[in-house]
Amino acid sequence: MGAGPVGEGGGAATGAVAAVRARGGAPRRRGADHRWRHGPGRPAAVPVAGPGPDRADRGAGPRVRRAAGSPPRGRARQGGARGAPAVRARAPGRAAGHRVELRGVRFGYDDREVLRGVDLVLEPGTVTALVGPSGSGKSTVVKLLPRFFDPSAGSVTLGGVDLRDLAERDLHRMVSFVFQDVRLLRASVADNIALAVPDADFGDVVRAARRAGIHDRVLELPHGYDTVIGEETGLSGGEAQRVALARALLADAPVLVLDEATAFADPQTELAVRRALTTLGPDRTVLVIAHRMETVADADAVAVLADGVVVEHGPPSELLARDGAFAGFWRSAVAR
Repeated sequence: MGAGPVGEGGGAATGAVAAVRARGGAPRRRGADHRWRHGPGRPAAVPVAGPGPDRADRGAGPRVRRAAGSPPRGRARQGGARGAPAVRARAPGRAAGHRVELRGVRFGYDDREVLRGVDLVLEPGTVTALVGPSGSGKSTVVKLLPRFFDPSAGSVTLGGVDLRDLAERDLHRMVSFVFQDVRLLRASVADNIALAVPDADFGDVVRAARRAGIHDRVLELPHGYDTVIGEETGLSGGEAQRVALARALLADAPVLVLDEATAFADPQTELAVRRALTTLGPDRTVLVIAHRMETVADADAVAVLADGVVVEHGPPSELLARDGAFAGFWRSAVAR
């Protein structure tokens, strides 16, 4: 994962970074009168550092778009991805609940089709672990939920509404994510955690950091939560991922997507992710690309992806008893 890069990278750009670049500068550092300060029993409200991407183009007050990044307006695709048009001239719908369903989803990059008819249901209050060999399409599946891509065929629905028919602000409010290649803003640790909740107080930020297992590390930084990432400190890949996880937990969106959340993390981050998954609310819908058998075993359901389709789906104990694709995956993982 590297050393906790700062700024925008790859195709899945952080919304706040995109907005900053559009106005030609870096996120402003808090001045002395706008730093995170708190006294006994009086957590300070979050002052927003500069206009956020959601309102910058409308001249309204500052606001930040989402918990862990958002696609730029127009949703430019990565690597020549072949998907359906991202913008549809249809009236926005309103989701009824947090059930996620993929129906006959197909998607490809250039001349290579990656998803070839994915059918999958994610029920509210459950954690679904997505497993499969490299190149099976796992990362593509999870990037459909925040609409970095749109399917070329089929649909992805949230609460019975096609994601393409959801108002953008509703989608950003309902879906948060922590992807593999973490990008943090060149701003204070507190600003990075509160990116999607500019009116959060300091106590909320600290509680999210504790849940993500990053609080103690933050206290070791030169200025604690006021320390500017990329300027006054650097973070390891695992530490950056825990900051991003704290951001997602603070946003408290009903749908949480974790892409490669424990792939290259240190043991502390792996433990933080597992603990965070167990503390989520009862109605949260979670999809996680799982690499650790502990994460798979703790999941309510497992979806096995192979050659662009879901070949098995169900509780891990039932899939093991079937002695099919998942059982083979489990045995090979345990043997490593």
